[in-house]
Amino acid sequence: MNNSTTLATTSRGVPGKSPFFSEEPNYDENMLTPVLKGIMSELTKCSDAPEAFFLPSILAYWAGVIGNKVALDDLRPNIWTAVFAGSSIMRKSTAIKLTGTPYRNIQQTLENGQKIILPSDFSDAGFFEMMQNNALAGTIVATEFSDFHKKLNRDYTGMGEAFLSAYDNDSMVHVTRSFGEEVVNEPSFSILGATTLVGFKKVFSGSELENGFLQRFMPVVVPNNTKDRILYMQRKAQSKNSIYQMENKIKMWLEIDRVDLYFDDALIIMHGSWEESIIDNAKAQYGDAILTFIERHIVNCIKLTMLISCLEEEKVENDGTINISTQSLRCSMHLLQHLFIPSLVHLLENEIVYDLSVKRERKLLNIIGNNRGIPRTALRNMISSSYRKFMNEDLERLVKTGKILKSYSQGVRVQGGGTTEYYYELIK
Repeated sequence: MNNSTTLATTSRGVPGKSPFFSEEPNYDENMLTPVLKGIMSELTKCSDAPEAFFLPSILAYWAGVIGNKVALDDLRPNIWTAVFAGSSIMRKSTAIKLTGTPYRNIQQTLENGQKIILPSDFSDAGFFEMMQNNALAGTIVATEFSDFHKKLNRDYTGMGEAFLSAYDNDSMVHVTRSFGEEVVNEPSFSILGATTLVGFKKVFSGSELENGFLQRFMPVVVPNNTKDRILYMQRKAQSKNSIYQMENKIKMWLEIDRVDLYFDDALIIMHGSWEESIIDNAKAQYGDAILTFIERHIVNCIKLTMLISCLEEEKVENDGTINISTQSLRCSMHLLQHLFIPSLVHLLENEIVYDLSVKRERKLLNIIGNNRGIPRTALRNMISSSYRKFMNEDLERLVKTGKILKSYSQGVRVQGGGTTEYYYELIK
């Protein structure tokens, strides 16, 4: 992987100290706030889906309720998140459906077609009409996220760019022959998606890293599920009723028009210090290429804190103010450091082939890894002819970035002179 487009993988923290970011996506349930921890506890009793799949589902559905009801200055707590499963049988859709049960129940009682849960299959004109007529922020739920992403960025002219603007609550504009210019002012919808890693690879091109789409997402990657399905099928009937307790909280917030959020000076200092730490540690662990993603996640930390703090409130008054809690901020920082950003790194390092040089490097690393001390001549014969003209350049880059070790031996001819043979092996 080259420095301009990929992540460094040789440094993973200071020896003897816990790394700032987890090696693999994970989280400590003791860092969750009380209400969030309680919801997680009840949901995970009902399904054999990986526990990590429930966290983004809880937060994204919740953002669909309060996304345009609370603000910190002009910042709204809309989020884009998706779960990525190692296989199609890991219950990703189950986790999303189960978490959404109280929201679907409430939505059935709403008047005038108001929606908390927004469909993921729409035309560009249909989407603008839906958003103009919906008073709630709403959450687009795309259980076939790969298909949603493909349509958004290829089939619907201009919708991909419009969505990127919408993430920052900038107006979405659509021009039609029949209705002229249509505008959605200050959109604050969220996105909750689910896909397999294989499905993601098929539709996501590396060039899209440049347009900022992936930077806006908080992914959760779970390659394998270790839960016992039969055990959780037996528990499901005993625990399902407890998830409906969320309905009262949803109803309370639907009565709210506007609430302001307040960060006190101590929290501002805490977030500022964390911002410096996350940038420094990200550069140390992953290199400069990660920084465009980290910048977005610094803002996502504030959005998550807003969502989590509001989730903890037992009583809310219209036009009131909610003081953001220290625990909510700490929870958000923890989830980013140990769940969302490690998941992002997994996608960038293992799932996205966005540069031919990266693809060539992966091929070389695979061959060298399986043939320790392989000579250059043998290596050349094991790659395709289209890759051979780049081989010397690719090998030198891998040496410079500390991924492989190069050694050589000098051969001597009887008639004088000699040749140098180079050998390569992985640095582990």
